[in-house]
Amino acid sequence: MGLLRSLAEAVGPDGEVVAVDNDWAVLDGVSSGLGLPQVRTHYSRLVERIVHLPSNIYDLVVVVHRLEGVEQRRAMLTEVERLLKVGGRAILAVRLRGLLGRRGMREKELEKLLESSPLKLLSRMKVGRSAVLTLERVRPPR
Repeated sequence: MGLLRSLAEAVGPDGEVVAVDNDWAVLDGVSSGLGLPQVRTHYSRLVERIVHLPSNIYDLVVVVHRLEGVEQRRAMLTEVERLLKVGGRAILAVRLRGLLGRRGMREKELEKLLESSPLKLLSRMKVGRSAVLTLERVRPPR
């Protein structure tokens, strides 16, 4: 919730932050816990495809520990691209699988996904067991 509060403060009173999740409990916690008018919640059963949000209008999309849990990872990156306007950026935090772990993505899986991504990789850093990526939409809408 600290991230959403920071984003709401960054966009100011005239901006908007949309929180999307496939868990009503998470969204209820966001709605009741923040009390910020800039934050709007949106439920989507499939996180890979968020059909009810408009295309090509967002400056920033933040995805935290969702990419590693979806079946259609490439589709999710394509969806992030659809939401962003040209020059818009995405910040993705991806949980990496440890040596003996079963959760998260393997480094090689992430590398392969980024090679085929519709988004341009601007930066990558490791924070704990997560990779934090900054990506940019460079191609215009089709």
